[in-house]
Amino acid sequence: MTVPVEELRIEESEKKGFGKLDGSSIKGFMEINESDMVLIPIMKTLRKIPWEADTARVLCEIHRGGGEGRFEKDLRAIAENAERHHQARCTACRCGLQKA
Repeated sequence: MTVPVEELRIEESEKKGFGKLDGSSIKGFMEINESDMVLIPIMKTLRKIPWEADTARVLCEIHRGGGEGRFEKDLRAIAENAERHHQARCTACRCGLQKA
């Protein structure tokens, strides 16, 4: 996600996340009654965008609202779970692009 640099409060954002995400507005994500979600920034991915004045980008984890944990359809969570699965079995998981 992109965020204005002046609105970036690193310590607060790491604990509370970036505002709310309405999961019901994304088709297939959530039902309306359970739609509150929070974006938790991964600060090691924070980078200033050189061609956008005072703007940075950061990758985020998607969490359910109310402290219910990581959202299971978060693609980063799926990839991290697959990596843990392979590490536990001492196998390798290699991902990349294939030429058409």
